[in-house]
Amino acid sequence: MSEQNAFIPSARSRPVTVVCLSVLLLLTAELSRLLTVEGQTLSAIWPPAGIMLGAALALGAKILLPLGAVLLGWLIILEQAPLSAALVSSVGQVSAAWLGSHLIRSFWVREAFQPLTAGVALYTRGALAGGGLAAAIGTLSLFVSGSAATEHRFYDVFLGYWIFEAVSVLLFAPLTFYCLLSPRRFLHEVQADLAKKSIAIWSVIVLLILLLTILLPSSVDASYTAGLGFAQFALLSWLVVSANRSMVILVIPLFAIMFVAFSIQGHAGLPRITAVEDLVRSIMFLAGLVVLTQMMASVNAERNRTLEVFRQQANTDFLTGLANDRSLAAQIQSRLADPGDGQQFWLVHLEVLDFDQIEDLMGFRSRRTLETLLAARLMGTMGPDVHPARIGDGIFALVCRPSDSRGIAGKLSELYDAFNDQNFSAGVHSTRIRVALGAVPLDGKLGDHSQYLSAATQAALMAREQLPRTQVMTDVEGLIESRKSMTERLELLKDALSNDRLVLFAQPICPIGRDDEGITYEILLRLQDDQGALLGPGAFLPIAEAFGFMREIDQWVITTTLNTLASNPEWQQRTRKCSINLAGTSMSSENLVAFIRDEFERTGVDPRKIGFEITETQLIASRDVAEEITRQLRRLGCSVALDDFGTGLASFDYLKSFDFDMLKIDGVFVKNLESNSDDRRIVRSTCDVAREMGLKTVAEFVETDAIAQLLGELGVDYAQGFGLGRPVAVAALFEACDQLAAAAKQTIGDRQIIDTGPGSG
Repeated sequence: MSEQNAFIPSARSRPVTVVCLSVLLLLTAELSRLLTVEGQTLSAIWPPAGIMLGAALALGAKILLPLGAVLLGWLIILEQAPLSAALVSSVGQVSAAWLGSHLIRSFWVREAFQPLTAGVALYTRGALAGGGLAAAIGTLSLFVSGSAATEHRFYDVFLGYWIFEAVSVLLFAPLTFYCLLSPRRFLHEVQADLAKKSIAIWSVIVLLILLLTILLPSSVDASYTAGLGFAQFALLSWLVVSANRSMVILVIPLFAIMFVAFSIQGHAGLPRITAVEDLVRSIMFLAGLVVLTQMMASVNAERNRTLEVFRQQANTDFLTGLANDRSLAAQIQSRLADPGDGQQFWLVHLEVLDFDQIEDLMGFRSRRTLETLLAARLMGTMGPDVHPARIGDGIFALVCRPSDSRGIAGKLSELYDAFNDQNFSAGVHSTRIRVALGAVPLDGKLGDHSQYLSAATQAALMAREQLPRTQVMTDVEGLIESRKSMTERLELLKDALSNDRLVLFAQPICPIGRDDEGITYEILLRLQDDQGALLGPGAFLPIAEAFGFMREIDQWVITTTLNTLASNPEWQQRTRKCSINLAGTSMSSENLVAFIRDEFERTGVDPRKIGFEITETQLIASRDVAEEITRQLRRLGCSVALDDFGTGLASFDYLKSFDFDMLKIDGVFVKNLESNSDDRRIVRSTCDVAREMGLKTVAEFVETDAIAQLLGELGVDYAQGFGLGRPVAVAALFEACDQLAAAAKQTIGDRQIIDTGPGSG
């Protein structure tokens, strides 16, 4: 049962449940009379108050009728209370439980259960309001029956009654609620905690301290026994931040009962209680301890839930909900470390062919929709021992163990038939896709997960050359053959670098709601193959990253961009800011700044016209070096931006550590801006943070004028996307800048053109 839907009642109360609750009510009511001062018939801790409230929350208010009848019978038969007083007291308990459950039900019985909010509701509405009602009616019954309580003032009796009721609600309402809501889960969590070595040691220490506290003779210095008593609270505090919720709500009442018993008997250095007034003061002190420990437990539960969300986000693909590359790597390493019962696990690589062209044809939004459809189809093919992940645009992987006689070839055939030549409708667009699949065994013969991912990728590359496009690699010879295709692509990249067949493109980014002087633009990169066709970055940058060419490519882009501006003085004069991407590997190079400084001196380009954009922060090998590079670039006069802000767990960490001038808000928060209020809040909060730090903001993947206008209202400074301008050759950008500016004025005001680096586009 999940954390959320665990708090939705799933069944009505059954007769056996009613009987068990009735017996529990009788036993706890009778045993509670042991916790009182000599000569009195009151209960310092009154479990029925909490039991009835917890039962009403878990099973509904109707359960209060039989429980009220049981309580009435106990008062008349066992307590020999007058009928009128017993009736009034029973009605009071039922009314209080009904009122409390009515007031706090919306906080406890909900999908998104929040421990802190539920705890506050229990204190203010269940204990104070419900307990107050029970105390008022109970006090009235005492005065009606003419008991000894009439010797005291009404409000004194009422306040004491109220305190006893409130503490009992705090102790036993959560315990009853959780037990009734999911008994199996409750027992499982308690058993799981008791099986932990740390909890077992804790239990032994608690029992030893308890025995010492009881057995130490009264002649021993009271400070020793008091120290042992307070040690119990320290141990309880440790438990509430270490154990499951079920264990905590079980142990807190036990500690409370122990505290009251020690107070009455004068153990643990506590003065012996002989009067009701002293008992009331002791219960008030207990109430504070209970609230403190419960709040600690609630804060810890919130913390654990938040950490679990972070863990899920760190291992879940933001777009599709599948596992991401981090989770896939962990799954591969797990299978390599523990292959299980001897059956072979396989790593399957599934790639949608021509995905860059599909994006160009369909647009960003439809392409994202297509990926969610592909993920849903992949989930539909899952069976036991299948773990799918999205590891790139149009690229999926899964760890699986074939469960039938067809083996891995049959699994690949099943996946191929499910995806290849299938039509997918993404919004107003539809496309028929082609796929290639490769599989490698997780046999432990390669070094680590990255090598297996590389091998599976090579298998898929090989599969492109055959029909059906599936490839199973089972030996080293297959691995060698699979590298042939990658080698060809690598040679194409090398040839392009040597013969200057990389081509600079630029995409406009427009200021929102104001006019900047000069033109700014983002530098993008294309590769021209032997036939003169231009390949997108997806065709060669992954190879460059895998084989360590990113530093060389970055230096080529820097040199070529500065040469272009130096050779065209008019372009340089009209340029306000030209931003160039720096890969994570380049940001780890200690001689990067010296190279850039030399290029500025050689070309004479003004450094203030150049900005650098940090991408792929996860590939930065040395944070210290990267931080120093950022500072030195800014000293040269260049600006520095952080790309894809908001999608990585380290974004805020880098924002804190690095000296940036600008943040680029990832398009995942922009594409649904008009319809998604969460995205709007994220964008607005990002702008607020940036503004406080003196940074400008750029929103990526802006496809409509309406989104651009909304971004301006949220505080974004600049917008970029196909809706404002597609990537074009640098010369074409300058030739068309006047037309772009005129078109922009008709939509979101006078806009300028900003740029950023060779990454995507």
